[in-house]
Amino acid sequence: MLKTLLDALDTYGRWLERRRQAKQGQSEAQTRAIRSVLLAVSSTRAYLYDLRQGKRQDRSREKELSRLWTDAAIDVRSVDQRLSSIAVVSSLGWADPDLQDDSKHGRIEDQLELIQRQCEWLLEQS
Repeated sequence: MLKTLLDALDTYGRWLERRRQAKQGQSEAQTRAIRSVLLAVSSTRAYLYDLRQGKRQDRSREKELSRLWTDAAIDVRSVDQRLSSIAVVSSLGWADPDLQDDSKHGRIEDQLELIQRQCEWLLEQS
């Protein structure tokens, strides 16, 4: 009887450890996903700042922004599907800047602010 109880406790302890490790892995994946989104946000802000300072449009940088937003969309998909969808729209907007003039996309700066706030909220939840 005592051996059965000790075996059950040992099994339960291993189960708790696996659960803790799984939760830690999820938290790390969530942090990486949010980091990816925030990198896209900060790179976009830097580019927009350069444009406001009179620098010319740079298609190479816009293509890089599109790639960053695509990576962010994929990385954050399992964490926040709505944020992932927004990142996809941002990626498409930088791939084809003519899409940014479409009124349904809104102002880029406003979108960046909302995205950043959502990332901050997700970080607080973890």
